[in-house]
Amino acid sequence: MAPPVFEHWAVVGLAADVAGAVRVTLQHTTRGERVVLRLARDPDDPHARGSTRTRAGALHAEHDTSSAREALAAVIADEARWSAMITRNFPHTLLFDAAVEPRRLEAALERASPEPVRAPMDGDLSALLADRRLVFGETVYAVESVQGSDEATGLLRDAARIVLVDETGARVSVSAAPVWSSPNAFVVVGPVALSLEGLSGSLRLSVARAVGALALVLALAVRSGFAPALVAPHDDVDRPLVIDVRSECHQQCSFCTVKLQRGPSDGGAEEVARWRETMRLARAQGVRSVQLDGIDPMRHSGIFELVRSARELGFERLVIAGPGRVLADRPTRDAVFDEGPASTSVLVAIYGVRAETHDAVTGAPGSFDEARAALDAIVRERGRESVVVGTVATARNVEEIGAIVADALERTDTVWMRMPYPRDDRERHARDGFARSAVRETDVVEHFARAIVAAPPHVQRRALAVLATAISHPCVLRRAAPMVGDALVDDVVAATSPRLHGVSSASARGGTHLHLAEGPAIVPCRHARTCVWAPRCSQAQLAAYVDRFGDDELRPG
Repeated sequence: MAPPVFEHWAVVGLAADVAGAVRVTLQHTTRGERVVLRLARDPDDPHARGSTRTRAGALHAEHDTSSAREALAAVIADEARWSAMITRNFPHTLLFDAAVEPRRLEAALERASPEPVRAPMDGDLSALLADRRLVFGETVYAVESVQGSDEATGLLRDAARIVLVDETGARVSVSAAPVWSSPNAFVVVGPVALSLEGLSGSLRLSVARAVGALALVLALAVRSGFAPALVAPHDDVDRPLVIDVRSECHQQCSFCTVKLQRGPSDGGAEEVARWRETMRLARAQGVRSVQLDGIDPMRHSGIFELVRSARELGFERLVIAGPGRVLADRPTRDAVFDEGPASTSVLVAIYGVRAETHDAVTGAPGSFDEARAALDAIVRERGRESVVVGTVATARNVEEIGAIVADALERTDTVWMRMPYPRDDRERHARDGFARSAVRETDVVEHFARAIVAAPPHVQRRALAVLATAISHPCVLRRAAPMVGDALVDDVVAATSPRLHGVSSASARGGTHLHLAEGPAIVPCRHARTCVWAPRCSQAQLAAYVDRFGDDELRPG
């Protein structure tokens, strides 16, 4: 289905935020430029101030540029078509519109009890949706199953997965969870947040319609008094609440794909207020830790309010991810550690042992000096446990990667390492950081092993354990054995839980984010059925990696 085009602007992405607004990404058909327009259905939405009123809602550009103004004018000039596109693909935006006629959907609730079922969320939803058919447009979606939260599904406690299937057999997986656990959900209906699983970067319109129809059914259930019960607080929620803070980092890291997914933004006090409410709900449900993730949370205008909120709301632990450069400033460090929870830690990214290497990866001259100053100051003032060092092995720093990890382990207790990965499927990877930074796993392992060969055994073990979190294939890790010994490599492999990074973000994040991207395509390992290392292996490789380097590295053990 061709995307709608307004003058020279084609719609290439649709998404909805927790406030019920719609974000539409448009791309110029010849220049390739992209802009994002936001349609607010709620006239009181603070982001809608100064926007243009249309029949579909209050419309404005997320960033005021000449291209954005051009796209906005093109859309407004074709307002009737624009409004039809929005309401067709996002029917949940019409939930409280007087023009909605819900009678056709009310039949789906005829067997529902008017009293809420005080049971786990999957029990409530099963009672509501079992054997239902969701009809929207020309497509009929059947509710194939409603799965509860357990180890097999990987869902948060008190969440559920609703699997829809259309007449062609295509499946749509929707997670339903408490609102606090899904701050970027597709749509919120009463106490339930709906998020989409397993989608490509540009939202498929048929999927949006299916979830919109599901949202309408649930909204009618909420209106009639039948809604999944809010769960009682727990005292043992171990997974953190992850808040996606997308403030600009002022770096252009060669491997980074985050900014392709969604541009940097700072929503100011309104955004902080929304996050604080999410934090309050999460704490009420027993969540004990919060993690500020995204691009560079430390550069958000409301960072110190978020830090104070974590402590005021009773969180036991706060983790702040990001480049960490701004923590080279003493007042900034003191504000974070003095005003946050007693257990507060930060991540500092180090991509080289030399400034030339690190700055080449970040594209930001002087970034190495700032990051190292921040790391050393935090360790000196707050202790090794207060800082985590993160790094990524790339084509630009592969010769130093072992030394980076070894040096970091001398300074702090926790180091994590990743390999580059494409943000979406193999068609897109040529335009993202993977194409600029991909490096063969064998080269990483061999350079790494040479760098630590002279280190004491306990340092070798700790460094190899870090390497094993990035290389999920034991057969490739064993390239280090000639330099550090078979026994040491085998011990590290046996103690590692392998995971191919970038493939299952929703599972890794514990369901706390909406992921409109299904992650990159993967290729199963052809030796998995016969290899003795299969239980300790991810048993797959990124399709983009195989396209570039082949899969000869993967050899059966």
